[in-house]
Amino acid sequence: MITVAGGTGLVGKSLTQALLGKGEQVRVLTRDPKAAAASFGDAKLEIVGVDSMTLRRCGRHSRARTRPT
Repeated sequence: MITVAGGTGLVGKSLTQALLGKGEQVRVLTRDPKAAAASFGDAKLEIVGVDSMTLRRCGRHSRARTRPT
């Protein structure tokens, strides 16, 4: 499971779509779950509504992790 904070923003939405296209399981953290659901349609992903303070804490304490393709 890959978690994308801000998954409905400019970069986050493209990243989420790319991950879904590769068959990854994706969890999107967003301030507006209804907009996320409408944005991704029938895609199989988990949408989690969070407030902006939670998103800030996630960004401040996270590190980008990549894995070989």
